[in-house]
Amino acid sequence: MTELLSPLGQKIFDNALYPMTFKKGEVIFREKEHVDQVKLIKQGLVKLSHNQTSGKPLIIELLDEDNFIELSSVFNGRTHEVSAIALENTLIHSIDIQTFFTIYYNNTSFNEEINRKMAGSNKFLLNQLVARTIKRLPGRVADVILYLYELNKKSLTFNVPLTRLEMAQLAGTTKESLIRTLTEFKNDKIINLDGRNLTIVSLEIIQTLSRFG
Repeated sequence: MTELLSPLGQKIFDNALYPMTFKKGEVIFREKEHVDQVKLIKQGLVKLSHNQTSGKPLIIELLDEDNFIELSSVFNGRTHEVSAIALENTLIHSIDIQTFFTIYYNNTSFNEEINRKMAGSNKFLLNQLVARTIKRLPGRVADVILYLYELNKKSLTFNVPLTRLEMAQLAGTTKESLIRTLTEFKNDKIINLDGRNLTIVSLEIIQTLSRFG
């Protein structure tokens, strides 16, 4: 995304950023912490989770390389609304929030791309909220599979970066219900699942389950 910066903007960004490495499972920031830096994923995969009033975490979104983490909190309130945790060894480029805003307001193309990213994230979160409210469990699990399919560049076979519990948190269900549904999908020859290796056998059925919930 930084390739959209002007030469001066790129120079300011490069001089201001500093790299941070996080091992798999390490917390990048916690919910309710003050936002004083903007973080860009250069390598790796990050999950965003939110603690419900029940105390059970709900996975909100997964972010891979070239994505800024939780831009909404950068622009709103300056307090993290979610926690960010590395799902694999991850390299982050961090930049002071005031420097980020200097770049943001003085680079039109970069500004527009940031706004587009935030709009896309807001649309995704709205769709997630609607799905968890009105869709039955098979539709929600199909949504998770399609989400991972898109994250893996539409490969029909991929390694699931989440545990079964984390998949359940993304689907808004229990681990037991998720496992039961995945087993049903496997028995119906909709997917193959071996540990964390998942193959979509019938993309059409998964898409139909997602669409009609």
